[in-house]
Amino acid sequence: MAPPSQCFDAMHSAANNGAAPAVADAKPQCPAVLDADVFRRQGHEVIDFIAEYYGGMGDYPVHPSVTPGFLRNVLPAEAPSRPEPDAFGSALRDVRDLILPGMTHWQSPRHFAHFPACAVGSTLTEEHHVADAWKVVQDRASVILRKMEIIYSVLG
Repeated sequence: MAPPSQCFDAMHSAANNGAAPAVADAKPQCPAVLDADVFRRQGHEVIDFIAEYYGGMGDYPVHPSVTPGFLRNVLPAEAPSRPEPDAFGSALRDVRDLILPGMTHWQSPRHFAHFPACAVGSTLTEEHHVADAWKVVQDRASVILRKMEIIYSVLG
């Protein structure tokens, strides 16, 4: 799988002055970044992860008992040079086992300090918008694309 910018570079290279290939059948050989079925499965895994988190949020301590920088001692200094066999599942496990225990759980039923303004049903609408809206920005100017490339390099 090639990161999105590599496919963009192949389609709009300096050799053809940024123009699309003149021959209709001349398409760059860019593999799909993510298969639709894999994307759908992983999306469901994320939704299940979030639902389980919200369902069990009251089980976490509201304020973590960790010191600043605690993740530095448990995460590797560099991203792996090769993708893990189940990189996506591994990332979700890391969030569950390492990140969540170190968070303040603002939406916890035992947290009475702030109004939960971010607990609204429009979050899925926002995600849908983000999935489409980034496409209108030129790829080379897109900060989101760069973030995707970094995540891609970490997850493989």
